[in-house]
Amino acid sequence: METSNLIKKMNIQELISLINTLPISKDEFYVVSSGALVLRGILPEASDLDIAVSSKGLEQLKERFCLKKKNDDGWFI
Repeated sequence: METSNLIKKMNIQELISLINTLPISKDEFYVVSSGALVLRGILPEASDLDIAVSSKGLEQLKERFCLKKKNDDGWFI
């Protein structure tokens, strides 16, 4: 079974809705990867939302979520 069919992809409206739920200040992050391409109209959909955050934004996320260290310079929920 191909797993790519099981992943719900998000269009631009769904991505914007997800971005609006982020519990951090809008000036403390920016969207990267496929999400940025969807927001610019280059791709129709993205399967996830990747963001880069400032130190302050990271602290805001740590207050709300149990973040797990991905590697030396990354985190995930």
